[in-house]
Amino acid sequence: GICAESSESRFEECYNKADINLEKVLYLGGIVGRMSGSKNATQIYNFIKCSNSGNISYNAPVTTNTCVGGISGIFGGKDHSIENCENIGRISVRADENSTAGSLCTLSGIISCLSNAPISGCKNDNCILEAGADDAAKAPLFVVGGISGGSYYAHGAITDCSVSKTTIAVNINTKEAYIGGICGILSHSDISNCSFD
Repeated sequence: GICAESSESRFEECYNKADINLEKVLYLGGIVGRMSGSKNATQIYNFIKCSNSGNISYNAPVTTNTCVGGISGIFGGKDHSIENCENIGRISVRADENSTAGSLCTLSGIISCLSNAPISGCKNDNCILEAGADDAAKAPLFVVGGISGGSYYAHGAITDCSVSKTTIAVNINTKEAYIGGICGILSHSDISNCSFD
């Protein structure tokens, strides 16, 4: 997308309309692949009013944790946030025959892997979230959510978000998957005032 990796940065009113088709990356997003920061960061880093309308696809081996999201692949940090962002692009992952069984692959419309940061007022509309594997014996564990694939820790609450006219599809070769309209896996966190229709 706009940036492959960023540290302690702010993205406001950024838009991606380009299709993205990459291989051999761990973190992939329409705005930023990976947003990170140190534990002692003094600057608040966040996404505000960003959107993705490009189709994002990953067709390659999944051999370790892989995160694909409409806005960002991975994002986290206390006091940092994602606010009023939107995805209308198609997000798809195809794990090929060289994948490693049991590896983790998350995908979502907004933030694929969310850790310790809240999402509020975000939308995933009129799109397809699609995951599959070429070889069932080597299929990764897929975690799929309309807003977030996985949200972890106390500050990772999801509030006032919506998913509408969205299809979530995981193919038959996948041995195991966690699928949620809003979030695939929620741990030590909350979802409130959200809708999926």
